[in-house]
Amino acid sequence: MSETTSQRRNDAHRLAAASGLGSGALAQLTRSLHLAIAAADKVRRLPREGVSLLDWGRHYLPEHFRQPPSRMHLWLGEQLDSMHTRRGTKINVVGPRGSAKSTLGTLAYVLRAALEGWESYIMLVGDTQYQAASHLENVCRELRQNDAIRSAYRQATGPEMTLRQSRVQLAGGVTIEAFGTGQSIRGRRRGAHRPTLIVCDDIQNDHHAVSSHRREQSDAWFHGTLMKAGTKRTNVLNLATALHRDALAVQLDRRPGWTSRIFKSIVRWPPATELWKQWEAIYVNFEDAEHEEHARRFFASHRAEMESGASLLWPEEEDLYTLMCMRAEGGHTAFEREKQSSPIDPNRCEWPENYFDDLVWFDDWPETLRL
Repeated sequence: MSETTSQRRNDAHRLAAASGLGSGALAQLTRSLHLAIAAADKVRRLPREGVSLLDWGRHYLPEHFRQPPSRMHLWLGEQLDSMHTRRGTKINVVGPRGSAKSTLGTLAYVLRAALEGWESYIMLVGDTQYQAASHLENVCRELRQNDAIRSAYRQATGPEMTLRQSRVQLAGGVTIEAFGTGQSIRGRRRGAHRPTLIVCDDIQNDHHAVSSHRREQSDAWFHGTLMKAGTKRTNVLNLATALHRDALAVQLDRRPGWTSRIFKSIVRWPPATELWKQWEAIYVNFEDAEHEEHARRFFASHRAEMESGASLLWPEEEDLYTLMCMRAEGGHTAFEREKQSSPIDPNRCEWPENYFDDLVWFDDWPETLRL
């Protein structure tokens, strides 16, 4: 036990004794104080080295890390664990809407990188300055109200820390600023520091999905202005949903110099397509006042077959039935874009996408194959 902990417990005993409580109440109060002190010590003793971002998030941000991590979280967390030691790293993640990309990348990682002093000047970028400021507000809320963080990182969250709408400066000098796509950022510095970490969170919006001109403008700003704001040692994290096949994040997936992954809510579709078609016909039959209940009963009767062979990105958060309801309610095209990272209309494709899952090559045309 540390000298500070021992002193606090002695102070707790003196306070309890001075309160004039009976022996039973005094014992209960003492136990409660010991538990509170032990909890505070546990926060302070969390190792700074060798702790993964996911474990750090579960410890300091339990309200945001209630579910087991998805495959995307595991991959991204592993990348971010060592990112601060690999200067000049650029990571691109295209994932489903609602898959907690921002929780891990824009909240937990930004907080930890700032509090640990890994980065001296962090830029948070959104499709608008208002959106970026809302991400920064989430960071501010934890810095302002999270007792575990404030206790463990007292030097960074001390009285000198300033929290504003578009800029945060920790007591140690680490700065986080919020910017929108297209905003002027040339020559931005904090003291001697250019941005050391740039985090982009959905920097294109629905307007970019329907306007090639807007996409070209944001692409030019991203590559010509934002990527030139730092140095060769600046790290970049881009988090996005695939709004269009020519969207920035989709293009970055094919660019050299980027570590990139695309994730889908339904990793592998269930083979029972005919049963799912029958289910959907029941589910969207609005002439039936109990169509949702009848659809649930149909699913319950065929559940084993309808779920067999399916593989999901985050089953603890979105099970197959929930996802198929989204698909039926919002339309297949929107589902492909928002949840499958595939911004195409499958109904307009001559051949289904799964025809191309397996790459089959041959030098000579098979004699038995006829088209």
